[in-house]
Amino acid sequence: MPSYNSVTALLRGIEVLRVINQLEEASVGAIHGVTGINKPTVVRMLETLIAEGYVAKDAGGWYVTTGKTLLLSQGYDLHRRVAALAEPLLTEAQSRLGWPLDIGLRDQDAMLVVQGSRHRAPMFFARKPGFRAPILQTSLGRAYLAYCDETEKNDILQRLSETENSGYALSMSRKDIDALLTEVRLKEYAVMDDVYSQRECGGNFWAMAVPVLNAGKVLGAVNLMVVRHAVDPSTAANKYLEELKSISAALRPILMESRVRADVN
Repeated sequence: MPSYNSVTALLRGIEVLRVINQLEEASVGAIHGVTGINKPTVVRMLETLIAEGYVAKDAGGWYVTTGKTLLLSQGYDLHRRVAALAEPLLTEAQSRLGWPLDIGLRDQDAMLVVQGSRHRAPMFFARKPGFRAPILQTSLGRAYLAYCDETEKNDILQRLSETENSGYALSMSRKDIDALLTEVRLKEYAVMDDVYSQRECGGNFWAMAVPVLNAGKVLGAVNLMVVRHAVDPSTAANKYLEELKSISAALRPILMESRVRADVN
């Protein structure tokens, strides 16, 4: 825990920037609706971000991020390394299985999605590279959390309990979380939350995921995105689980190599 109080204005400014980036085109009302920050404060944050060059107002009156925001991520490229190394493997797996796959890496209180094959997917479920998926609602997050050691799991849950963003915040009791994670370990795979599926894609898609493990330590997770009316979860488990485990095993050295490179640099 920090030994100082958080700078509320800074946190709000970061949240406004995050929402604009997520929405691509945002209005004051839309930002207020997502963040709960009152509109006068949103306007002040926007004016500050515009003055600093991170946000602009386009011809249609929408607030959009500028190229300067790329400077904020130049120091982190682990997901790019993983994507570059894993793309051939995931592309081949998609051609064989018929469904796209994602790799997820833990990013504090969420899973950072590495898109290795989604651009070749025979369906529309677009996510930008670097999408942060909620841990408790997504198959990637659940698969990762279920295989964490107690220290890391408690750290993740503590972070979730402290965030105000409903997309990532802790929305389940510890008892329910423990029951969910026990079920994931028994089944050996996790599935996307139905409410999250309905909210994000109208319930048309769902996902199943398994962890990527090395000597019992979880490195990340890999999922398979499926059209709901084409394959139900029980059928998918029988049909794809062993394949997904094999893909996870093949990803292990890739994730290990990527992390070593990141530590060296």
